[in-house]
Amino acid sequence: RHRMSLDPYSLCPGGTGKKIKFCCHELLGDLDQLDRLVEGDQVQAALEQVVRLSDKHPGKACLLATRTKLELAAKKFNDAAVTSRAFLEAFPDNPLALGHAAVTAALGDNLQEAATLFDRGREAVAAEVPDDLVRIGMTLVQVACQVGQFGLAESTIEWLSEKSLGSEEERSVLAETFLTAGPPPALRIRVPLAETPADTPWRFEFDTALK
Repeated sequence: RHRMSLDPYSLCPGGTGKKIKFCCHELLGDLDQLDRLVEGDQVQAALEQVVRLSDKHPGKACLLATRTKLELAAKKFNDAAVTSRAFLEAFPDNPLALGHAAVTAALGDNLQEAATLFDRGREAVAAEVPDDLVRIGMTLVQVACQVGQFGLAESTIEWLSEKSLGSEEERSVLAETFLTAGPPPALRIRVPLAETPADTPWRFEFDTALK
């Protein structure tokens, strides 16, 4: 038998915010095996394994998240959309469920819904941002740049930078992708506006809207 490499005190890969030991300890060996298959680039084998596990342990966040991720990696986008929907229905406030739903919405050309779902996913993070949510954010930047949704791309890059998520190199590549995708100059330059006079009756509403 190989030595277990997955730490039982690491975060559950299902985005629950709990440690594996207190969330899905009975699946620790299976999750470890899935990790090894993915590391060995055996996506199809990992997907077959997670489908079997899902039948045996229905409704587990870690399996729903892993299955969605593997279906996306295998380019089985319709399957990923179905699994992602089931994940979100079972765990409507789970950041990974919201993040995966954002990716499947983006792949279905519904970028407005993707942006809304991803915003909710970011807000749902309790403390530590799951690595998979960071990867989802990076994927969304690339998709948004390809289809010209520069607002979503820029706000996601800003979030990654503010929280120092991912490596500096990854963030630089995303910023370069954003700039070379050709957003209009007006979106790249923040134009300073004149100060609203203090006695203006609509100052509060204007400043709120501007913010």
